[in-house]
Amino acid sequence: MTNKEIFNKVINKAEEKGYTGQPLDYAPLYKAVGKDEDFEIRWKCTIFSHEFAKAFWGEDIICGNDENEYLNSSDECTICKNYFTNWIKRYEYHLQQMVIEENPLKYLEKFL
Repeated sequence: MTNKEIFNKVINKAEEKGYTGQPLDYAPLYKAVGKDEDFEIRWKCTIFSHEFAKAFWGEDIICGNDENEYLNSSDECTICKNYFTNWIKRYEYHLQQMVIEENPLKYLEKFL
């Protein structure tokens, strides 16, 4: 799948979950760019926004060691048994993971 196809699909999925993001005013980021550069600025501004990430992944509280680990009713991670120290919202975890990815759109593709 191309980056544009991935971007369109993740936006559609986020919109189904309540994302109402409007086209971003990213004009100050560049002066005169071509279509490819314009697309790159648009997808980066969108997928790294908290509004998008909250809609796409949700705001559940998870253990920051692994996004599949959940906190039990005793506020303890059900797998690594950490208390309190690694709490993070699911969308924050994934934003952190995307930052270190070479191609963040390919990271998003795994969740389609």
